[in-house]
Amino acid sequence: EPFANLLTQGMVLNHIFVRTSGAGRREYFNPADVDLVVDPATREARATLKKDGSAVTYEGFGTMSKSRLNGVDPNQLTEKFGADTARLFMMFTAPPEQSLEWSDEGVLGANRFLRRLWRSVYDFSMGGVVSAAERIETLAAAASSLSAADRDVRRAAHQTLSKVEDDIGRRRIFNTAVASVMELLNAIGRHAADAGAAGGASRAVRQEALEIAVMCLSPIVPHICHELWRQLGQGEELW
Repeated sequence: EPFANLLTQGMVLNHIFVRTSGAGRREYFNPADVDLVVDPATREARATLKKDGSAVTYEGFGTMSKSRLNGVDPNQLTEKFGADTARLFMMFTAPPEQSLEWSDEGVLGANRFLRRLWRSVYDFSMGGVVSAAERIETLAAAASSLSAADRDVRRAAHQTLSKVEDDIGRRRIFNTAVASVMELLNAIGRHAADAGAAGGASRAVRQEALEIAVMCLSPIVPHICHELWRQLGQGEELW
């Protein structure tokens, strides 16, 4: 067969809630209709229906299926959060070959990160973007006199780019690539908060770092990165 290798994807798992009648009939319930409380001391789980508070049995995580009523409607997810949030959550939560345990909190966390990325680019662009030619000229002239904070964030940006290229291009591992960009965004945030990083060279460094963050995430969250790329003053498309 004309394939270099095979990557077998893991299954997506979700909570299973069931009630067994006296006749042995099993009735399943959607996780969205159940309140699950786990005792932090004993790790015992107590599950009750939201509509009437009646108890149901919690059977842990299992493969999503229509028969178990534990699937997630992708249309509802994209309508509420957008496709990029769903993509980021699934690619960040687990390597592609491992099982993924669905988590509504994880979806919210992915959405918060994308909002933070958007806010970082927006706040920077409000101060005026640095063109590619201006950035190259500025950094070439100031390369030997960059502050320690500037050097740190620039080093972090290029280390992130190298790691993401290897993670996605060779290893086909997406969760560690996303984690690297999250760390880079933290570094950019610290750099932006530094009172001494307001000069032209510092803004050029920060623009470069933001562009690298957007480029690295573009295969995973293409829609938001397409728009952020334009906000950073880029005329050419990412893809």
